[in-house]
Amino acid sequence: MDNSNDYILGIDEAGRGPVLGPMVYAAAFCRRSDSERLRAMGCDDSKVLTPEKREAIRSELERVPNDGETWFHFEVLHISAAEISEKMLRKAKVSLNDISHDAALQLVDKVVMDQGYPIREVYVDTVGPPEPYAQKFRKRYPFLRRVVVTKKADSLYSIVSAASICAKTERDRSMDTARTSGLVGSGYPADPVTRAWMQENLHPFFGYPDLVRFSWGTTVELMKSRAIPIFWDSGDSETGSKRQAFCIEKFLKPRSAKRNSTEANENTCTTEDLSPSIPLVSVPRYLARVDLKRTDKLN
Repeated sequence: MDNSNDYILGIDEAGRGPVLGPMVYAAAFCRRSDSERLRAMGCDDSKVLTPEKREAIRSELERVPNDGETWFHFEVLHISAAEISEKMLRKAKVSLNDISHDAALQLVDKVVMDQGYPIREVYVDTVGPPEPYAQKFRKRYPFLRRVVVTKKADSLYSIVSAASICAKTERDRSMDTARTSGLVGSGYPADPVTRAWMQENLHPFFGYPDLVRFSWGTTVELMKSRAIPIFWDSGDSETGSKRQAFCIEKFLKPRSAKRNSTEANENTCTTEDLSPSIPLVSVPRYLARVDLKRTDKLN
């Protein structure tokens, strides 16, 4: 049976471990008959390639041949630091492994269901135990002839190597944009440049911009040691949930210009004295108690 015109697809990610920036997933796919071209181009695990080599290979992969027929395709998915934080810190927590698996399945959905490519083989660099991860693909896409989920897939299979390069260059470009606001380093917690940036950019009341993953231990420890604690009162058992919902709504919305200033002063404490350059946020006085002793230590 001639399978040369069937498509194979590889999946890999970049930015799983950093405390800064997005995690980027990429799916690379091409006809089986074209897959050898990837290795000839120098496709390999992106971690063993220089940034210049990764960009050169990606440019070559994106180049349209003279005959006008594109032989290589890829899709990327950005999972922002804010999305990672929200999912990992919500009451019903979502693990980073599950976030990763969902991203990979979303990419296959897009390629197969939305774009209609006849993918028959999938190769994935594993996140967590390989077999349960592979079963997710087999169950969702029963038409696949082969599913390989394994460690080091980015160095074993050229189609995963290509996905690795696409994911890494995409994240690098995203971090280049972030670097316009200062030296942020690689984004990894062990990077001294990244740690210095986090030390310098922690606002004692507002915390960090959404470039930072609040679910990371590095962030948690810095905020515990240097940020102002705020204690949220739930109220009594009969009215607590109602009061809490009211307060959260007030916290998220800016104060109305039409609101009586006397009423505002009686019911809210504001952050305008902490930093004039920060947009004003109102916190209901009966809900939030700022630890003023901690603020004295920070001054």
